[in-house]
Amino acid sequence: MRKAAKLLPAGRRSVSRPAFSGTSQGRTVWRSAALAGLVLSAANPLCGADLPVKGIAKGGFRITHNQQGITGLADLQDPFGAQLLAPEQRLGLTVRYRTGDTNWSNPPAEQSRLTALAGDGEVVYASGAPDSPLKVMQTFTINGRVLDWKIVLETTTNLPVEIGDLAVTVPVAGLRG
Repeated sequence: MRKAAKLLPAGRRSVSRPAFSGTSQGRTVWRSAALAGLVLSAANPLCGADLPVKGIAKGGFRITHNQQGITGLADLQDPFGAQLLAPEQRLGLTVRYRTGDTNWSNPPAEQSRLTALAGDGEVVYASGAPDSPLKVMQTFTINGRVLDWKIVLETTTNLPVEIGDLAVTVPVAGLRG
């Protein structure tokens, strides 16, 4: 039986997931491993292919992104410029949460919006409706030959928020079996 992580008000925490990395001022932080070895694969139908795409090339990576997420990932040293992400897809995050005994909810993927673009190879996305009890921040930072994906979950209420599922989606290009 899987246990869920709980975000409690006033900076207290109750967590039983091994991916947990820490908490700071009512926020719980999970870190995804470096994406250089890309192991996961799944389709993400909400890529937003019609949105303008921008790019950053730094360290060992070239990433492309739009207002809703990271849409491309490539190794700068690849002589063919091959994309690691499947066309028309983006890196994704799935979070299921609830407060008290309410039904499980997911922040809608289309609510994820670009909130900051730093010149030093960092892209920040935030999601969560104004009345949502959970705010989700994703920060992608190119650090040499590593792409760091930092996920911050923050409660916006004094009620405990229970995290039932937390998953990342990396829709890799190429054959799948």
